[in-house]
Amino acid sequence: MVKSILVSNSIVIKYVSGITTDGKDITKSQRFNGMRKDLSDADIFAVATAITSLMADNIVNLGKTMEYTLMES
Repeated sequence: MVKSILVSNSIVIKYVSGITTDGKDITKSQRFNGMRKDLSDADIFAVATAITSLMADNIVNLGKTMEYTLMES
């Protein structure tokens, strides 16, 4: 049997950093690693919201990335 073990949580914030000469949005993303593994989605959203309140750019998306390790048990 194979099981997965949560290794890390990360917040990914996608934002508009500018506009091209054609008028299209230039989007970038910033990843914040090292989130505690026991945080709920609501806790992670609260942290992401606090971070985005300090950013001057337009926020497009808030995301959560979870990394797992697979191992046989």
